[in-house]
Amino acid sequence: MPYETLLITPADSHGITTITLNRPDRLNAFNRRMGDELPQAFDELSKDPKTRVIILRGEGRIFCAGADLQGFGEAVKDEQGRSVDEGGRVSLSIHSCRKPTIAALHGAAVGIGITMTLPCSIRIASTTTKIAFPFLRRGIIQEATSTYWLPRHLGLSRAMRLVTTGETVLAGDRKLEGLFELVDGGREEVWKRAREVAEVVATECAPRAQEISRRLLEGGVGSPEEAHWLESRLLGRLRVGVDAAEGGRAFLEKRKPKFEVPKEGDDWLKEVWEEKRKEEEVGRSKL
Repeated sequence: MPYETLLITPADSHGITTITLNRPDRLNAFNRRMGDELPQAFDELSKDPKTRVIILRGEGRIFCAGADLQGFGEAVKDEQGRSVDEGGRVSLSIHSCRKPTIAALHGAAVGIGITMTLPCSIRIASTTTKIAFPFLRRGIIQEATSTYWLPRHLGLSRAMRLVTTGETVLAGDRKLEGLFELVDGGREEVWKRAREVAEVVATECAPRAQEISRRLLEGGVGSPEEAHWLESRLLGRLRVGVDAAEGGRAFLEKRKPKFEVPKEGDDWLKEVWEEKRKEEEVGRSKL
């Protein structure tokens, strides 16, 4: 589909693709069109074999000023007529994307401007970037699946403080400690650092292993015992695969590895979860 609110820079020689919010005249405020285009972009890039890493950034003075209040009077409806949060669709598309995403924040990230970045693998921000979760001040609640992500990133106490007050703080504030890699400077310095990190991920980390690791860390493990079971099965596969052999050779030969890119539909974690489900069914049948 043609994009009106985004600029997509195709994968370069390292496999780095950039999505740029491109409404600088509106401070990249999130509107209905952007709410449609971002999930489409992440879904397409998730399937793109040339893309290894995605950088999400904003054109102009700031990353994103939040929701564009013009045209947000009516809720979006699904096929059953139920209200659907547009920000949540964006966050879920980032969460389900098979490629790691790095958010590069400068100037300000307010409301949906910050909550949609919470599922990203890495967030990089200038120390002076203004961050706010002002939802209660607007008479609504936080969105974009942030009730899941924010306490996981910051802990319940700090997440509750930021949401309850709706105050604006700088990215370097202690209340946000751990949420960002901080950079001194403005937009160009943040973009440069995001590019540096993306090159490391794209050229030195195995795509299959990074996807599995990210999904496990994001909440797929319920106990130490379950973690042991999953890690054992997955490591058993990975250790005899081509990526482990290539990683070992590259280390010994002091060069960057050339890892395999998983094909669409090739999902080892899903297969292992299915194996676990079948084992549990057999165990219950013996009771």
